[in-house]
Amino acid sequence: MGSLRSAFQILLGILVSASALAQAPERREPIASSNVLSQISMYSYKEGPRSKLEFRPTPLVKNGEGEGEVEYENGNARIDVTVKDLPPPPKLGPYTTYILWALTPDGRAANQGVLVDIDGGKGQLETRYPAPQFALIVTAEPHFAVSAPSDMIVLYNVAEKLKGTETKVTTLNERADYSRLAPIAESKAHPADLIAAEYSIAIAEAAGAGRYATSQYSKAEQKLSAAQSALQGKGAPRRQAPALAREAVLAGEDARREAMQGKVAADAAAERARIEQEAAAERARVEQEGAQAAQVAAQDAAQAGAARSRARQRSGAPRPHGSAEPSSADGRNRSRARVSDRRRAVRDGHRESESLGA
Repeated sequence: MGSLRSAFQILLGILVSASALAQAPERREPIASSNVLSQISMYSYKEGPRSKLEFRPTPLVKNGEGEGEVEYENGNARIDVTVKDLPPPPKLGPYTTYILWALTPDGRAANQGVLVDIDGGKGQLETRYPAPQFALIVTAEPHFAVSAPSDMIVLYNVAEKLKGTETKVTTLNERADYSRLAPIAESKAHPADLIAAEYSIAIAEAAGAGRYATSQYSKAEQKLSAAQSALQGKGAPRRQAPALAREAVLAGEDARREAMQGKVAADAAAERARIEQEAAAERARVEQEGAQAAQVAAQDAAQAGAARSRARQRSGAPRPHGSAEPSSADGRNRSRARVSDRRRAVRDGHRESESLGA
């Protein structure tokens, strides 16, 4: 068992150096790369018998460990997990809790619940999953209501006594990167519940909730404000602060999801508008080129007609009907011809008179 753990840690050590493990939270490096995921086993559990699991640490935690039990019956897997020796989540970055995830063959991840709170140490969780095939991992998260695992994987499942078959995780469709989320220090005046709510609102804002989920985001801000105000009070109002903070966490996560959907819809609409704009520009270009071609053709026809007219004038050929008036020389020639015709007619009349007198 020790050799297997060492081999896995050496592999993951490529992504996280030993020196980084001892440094401040903001220097931690995420380890949920495709190479790491491919080393995590996924199990298909047989119905009936119980399977036992071991949870081994990644290089992010030196001493964390755990154990689990899975029993699949009647279409549901009963999952019982116990972990211990986990460091306080804030030591890894902007996190307040550890979450157990079930990874599916198609790359989805299901939040199974909180294992350990902001103080770290040990924790236990019993839950159910409605399918026989999945992998189990534990990640550090900013709050309990996250719907996608962070890159901070701290524990992963390894079969100890398996009643089923084993494959490997091949993909994870969605992962959250909180490297730009500013850590918030815990104090008596700033407890973990309130920090989680503030993280949830900040994550929603970064996702564009102020633009794409205005109403839900405003609701989340109001709940956060109510939690902050309750925390400043005394007695019963102050005791309501944790519940109000949890409501703010849920409202912030709802705003984040709505913003993601709104952004997808807005991006799709923008892409359609871009395509329509390009199509309209192409139609205008074609029409302009057609008009220019018609203009050039008309100019060419006019020039050709003028050239034919000049050629006829140079050759002396009669002009077609509807052409310009004849020259003065042509008029004089026709007048002479009419005079000659009248003279012939007079002579012919004299000859006829002389013949009758004889």
